[in-house]
Amino acid sequence: AGIWLTGPIGLKSRIDLHLERGAIILFTPEKEAFLKDGKMVPGITASKREDVSITGEGVIDGNGEWWRAVKRGKVSDTEWKDYLRMGGTVAEEGSLWYPFDLKHYPNVAPSYREQERLRTHCGLQIANECWFKGLPCRILPSSTWFRSAVSRSSSTG
Repeated sequence: AGIWLTGPIGLKSRIDLHLERGAIILFTPEKEAFLKDGKMVPGITASKREDVSITGEGVIDGNGEWWRAVKRGKVSDTEWKDYLRMGGTVAEEGSLWYPFDLKHYPNVAPSYREQERLRTHCGLQIANECWFKGLPCRILPSSTWFRSAVSRSSSTG
């Protein structure tokens, strides 16, 4: 249990990342930690690996408010004001906020559009009741069970 602040995690073959109840993996909001060869790397990778799992009842918090664009219509007035207080870039006639030109973190690309293109897609298999929050990558579900687990986690927090 406890809170573990980290940069990217690379899993090897035959690894189970088990999160006990009360454990939180919190990814750093410092985008530079996720830059490799001019591209952003996902918070968790297991490329070309076998028998990899993430289990347990803990939480993986990708610190997504520092990473992903937010649609104005998807958040409350209070949340929107919180995003604006962080700095950032509002585009598309005020309906979309990007984490670019933030007050406390440097940009990793010359424009918000280029920074968005740096984000990567990642495939992920999970088991049990592990919760994901604000990952800095897009999760591409590979099963019906996975979609249902992500829906449950999104609706609860």
